[in-house]
Amino acid sequence: MSQSALNFVLSINALQGRISKRLGMSLAIHGVSLSEFHVLHELANAPEKTLNRASLAQSVNLSASGVTRLLNPLEKLHLVEKQKNARDARVSLVHLTAVGLETYQNAKVTYGQTAETMLAGIDSTELDAVTPVLDKVG
Repeated sequence: MSQSALNFVLSINALQGRISKRLGMSLAIHGVSLSEFHVLHELANAPEKTLNRASLAQSVNLSASGVTRLLNPLEKLHLVEKQKNARDARVSLVHLTAVGLETYQNAKVTYGQTAETMLAGIDSTELDAVTPVLDKVG
């Protein structure tokens, strides 16, 4: 690995830590963690606000068991609910409730405000230039 590649990945890793910490602290006022917010976001943008667990796990970069552990507290808070798949009983569905949608919408405002604050010193031209580069990292 070249020194440039090493420095780039280390820099992204440090940035990810700073972003996660800042957003996590901001979202705490809504009673959700950053990971939980990502789950709510995926469900809020899914057709009928429902996804199967496997798709949800993939979209938030968690294992199936990891997403199950994340969903249990959200279910107890009535933010999500489990549903049976009428076509296939082996497939477990997760649905965003009305309370979950309201929580998500409020948290999304905070998320956006925090993101704007973090990016205040970067203009849109710079963001537009770096975004495609980051999208290539795999």
